[in-house]
Amino acid sequence: MKKISLLAVFLLVSTITVKAQGSVQFGITGGLVNASGDIRVAGFDISNILGSFDIDILNGTGFYVGAVADIEATEKLHVQPELLYASVGGEGAILIPVMAKYYVAEKFNLQAGPQLDFVLNVPSIAEPLVNETGVSLGIGAGYDINEDFAVQAKYTFGLTDRLDSSIDDILSSSLKIDILQIGLIYNLN
Repeated sequence: MKKISLLAVFLLVSTITVKAQGSVQFGITGGLVNASGDIRVAGFDISNILGSFDIDILNGTGFYVGAVADIEATEKLHVQPELLYASVGGEGAILIPVMAKYYVAEKFNLQAGPQLDFVLNVPSIAEPLVNETGVSLGIGAGYDINEDFAVQAKYTFGLTDRLDSSIDDILSSSLKIDILQIGLIYNLN
């Protein structure tokens, strides 16, 4: 929780600093989220084997909701931090993407940037084995429908090994989680 608080302060300070350079819009967002876990043991992908055990935290579809800011750095380049709650198969996570948005056309943008995520309720059987915090690299695209609404799609590639290092050393294993998000943004101002 301390990490989330520090990150929230960082995002707030960044928003205030950049506000002097361009306009800032705040909004709410929500949509579909799909998580997919890639589990490797000794270099072999065993995701399909474990899929038969119905591990919702690794694979599944759900929803996300949250807050978004659009900070104009230049006319074509914006920064878009978000604070999201995602639920997949009853398991919750906090997602914090910070995307650079480059407008390739008047209403169409391409996005790229890092994402932090925090799994909130790891099943007790997996808790000693799984790192709850992860880092991903995201890419995406968005379209501004009008001044009030926009749509976007993002895919984040998990960079962090989510297995505890003691398990990783014993089995030469890794767990990385990729996330697809498709949603709608409503601008409040």
